[in-house]
Amino acid sequence: MAATNEQTYQFETNLIENLRNQTGQAHGPKPYDLSIQVSPSTINFNKALQPYQHIHLKDGYRLDGFFLVKGVGSFSVPLVLPKDEPLILTYTNETPDGYINPPFIQYYAGISKTGRNLQIYDSEGEENSVIALPLHADRQIMNYFEGDDSPESYLEASVFQREIDAIDAGWHAGIGWPMEDVISYNYTPSVTLNRTHATVRITTTLTYCGSITTHQYEDTYTRPNMSCVSDIISISYEDDEWVGVCY
Repeated sequence: MAATNEQTYQFETNLIENLRNQTGQAHGPKPYDLSIQVSPSTINFNKALQPYQHIHLKDGYRLDGFFLVKGVGSFSVPLVLPKDEPLILTYTNETPDGYINPPFIQYYAGISKTGRNLQIYDSEGEENSVIALPLHADRQIMNYFEGDDSPESYLEASVFQREIDAIDAGWHAGIGWPMEDVISYNYTPSVTLNRTHATVRITTTLTYCGSITTHQYEDTYTRPNMSCVSDIISISYEDDEWVGVCY
């Protein structure tokens, strides 16, 4: 039987928490007007990237984004653009190719992640409005990242892609990753490398509205790419006597 040459690297939870804390300091200097549905993001994207030493944006591109207020939540939508292309948002009636939920949000409206437009829906799935992106803007931001192919690079990619979405998450948009605590569980956090793939596993707990949920994020990368296929594995659910946060 051929050897798999697979090796697993374990990490301390405080490494991830330090990255999360430092990324969160990239908030803009002024509060958003929550009466306006769409406004420019005030995230300092260069500052958000500084803690990540093993990944970087490809030459010729930059991060930008806008802030979205919708129903019972609000969050920033990060985008990748060519370095010299401005971010100009316009409204359109053109129909995009479908919609998905923002990556960490469990109970919220959807926005499209395909096609040239962002279709915004309310919680019942009814169309609300459409935002047309600049010609070369892309929400699939990790397609424009490079890493050094180390275990740390894949761990950083998994943390960054969630934290950049979570920076401005408010109200129901903050349910999920932004509220979760990373824990040591069954040899995680970890990165497993073989000849062709890297798999990142991060286990978290969420105390919310009378329950404690434990689940594991599992991201699989085709080396050396920084985009991944993600899965969330449910580990446990239990009632919490103290209701805690509930909104």
